[in-house]
Amino acid sequence: MTFRKAVIEDLPELCSVFKHITDNLNGRGIYIWNEVYPNCIFPEDIGEGRMYILENENGIVSAFALLDSDKDKDSVQWEKQNAKSCYLYRMGIIPEYYGKGIGAYMLEEAAKIS
Repeated sequence: MTFRKAVIEDLPELCSVFKHITDNLNGRGIYIWNEVYPNCIFPEDIGEGRMYILENENGIVSAFALLDSDKDKDSVQWEKQNAKSCYLYRMGIIPEYYGKGIGAYMLEEAAKIS
C-alpha cells in the first residue's frame, strides 16, 4: 500500500470512495456525513495540501485531512496552551478494510506528519 498526499486527479475517486463509506455508515444508522459533506470540501483540502490517501493496486482505501488549526480550539482548556497541534478531519476507511489495522496505520502516519 502507498500513503501519499492527494492530488486533484484523485478527486473523482475520492468522492466515490466517500460516497461508499457514507452509504455504509448511513446503513448502520450513523448519520455523520451525507451527499454534500465531506465531499464538498475535498477540492480545498487537496488544494491546501492537507488531504492524504492510502491506496493499493485497486485504488483508494482510506483518506483523511490534517489541519494545523481549528476554529473551535479555544473551546477546550489544553494542558499545554502553546504546544504544536494538528487536527484530523474527514478520516474514512472503505468498509472492506474495517478491522485490518488501517485506522491505526493512518493515525500513525498523521502523527509522523504533524
